[in-house]
Amino acid sequence: MIRSFSLFIMLTAAALPVCADLSALLGEPKLVDRSKKALEHGEQCLEAARSAWREGDIKRMEGLLEEVKQSVDLALQSLKETGKHPSKLLKHYKRGELKTRELEKRLQSFAQETSLDERALIEGVGRHVGEVHEDFLLAVMSRKR
Repeated sequence: MIRSFSLFIMLTAAALPVCADLSALLGEPKLVDRSKKALEHGEQCLEAARSAWREGDIKRMEGLLEEVKQSVDLALQSLKETGKHPSKLLKHYKRGELKTRELEKRLQSFAQETSLDERALIEGVGRHVGEVHEDFLLAVMSRKR
């Protein structure tokens, strides 16, 4: 009984998408929730990109890394679209700042594991995530005028 249940769990987990489609997040009506989900999506895509690299699927890894970039952009843009000053959404901007910093570090670690050919692509994504991180940080540090 326990074996069949654990087999069921493994098969169910294998059937679930590792990195869902980013366009599905655009349907989220609450912009703050969209931002949070976009950051989570970016983390999932980074893990999926690592898995693709380990399997030798470089094209898939490149696509997933592009989704990481789009995810952090969507997270920041969603908060900006609320029309509220960052001081009114401080915890959400702070969450974005922390998550993008973590993503940037994980991308640096990933780049160190790869060969020089793949490293340039990963470092480019890392620089982009770093720029978005700075935007989140500036929003956190800004004061209402």
